Amino acid sequence: MVSFLPKPELPETCLRLIEALRESGLPGELSDHEWMAQRIYHFAEQLGEGTQTDYLADLLLTGLLLERGCNPAKSKKLSERNFPDHYLRAVPPLLKVGCPPSSWRLVEKGVLVYEGQVWGNEGRWVIKGQTLKPLLDEWHELGEQLVMQHVAKGLIPLVHDAGEPPQIKINGVDRKTGRKWLTALKECLNSIGGDKLPHLIVEA
Repeated sequence: MVSFLPKPELPETCLRLIEALRESGLPGELSDHEWMAQRIYHFAEQLGEGTQTDYLADLLLTGLLLERGCNPAKSKKLSERNFPDHYLRAVPPLLKVGCPPSSWRLVEKGVLVYEGQVWGNEGRWVIKGQTLKPLLDEWHELGEQLVMQHVAKGLIPLVHDAGEPPQIKINGVDRKTGRKWLTALKECLNSIGGDKLPHLIVEA
């Protein structure tokens, strides 16, 4: 049996990702694994803006493997990693829309959490009011409208690049605050995102 080796010109991180893909038992040819590794490497560089590339690449790969029903722990390098659960849950839907950095920043700060699929096969993202409110208090000089614009910019790629617009739920704040945020968020999404909007709800 002939053994094929990855292309030597690939970055070291890509070679490591290919090895992890094979160790974890993800089906596919070497060329498939090379393509996936290069995509993940590209997204990791994009998300980290040139820093933390190895960490982010391993995070994206771990989230992908878990979604595909593979065991990342079979790879020694991945088994040594410990990623927050809400990061891992967000990886599959982020990969599907090209891992937009603006969306990742909200996930990274704990403002945005992926809850999974709900009725009608919609994906549901949750804006964590208990995390966002202290940031609003801290950034009060920016104004609530500017903060909501920042949040909306992170939501736009999740809406525009998804097959079905996801549901966005605001929780962790009282209903009056939630409705106020919802109105501000709708205005921002309308102004920068056009006519394709998510299904927005408030859960007090």
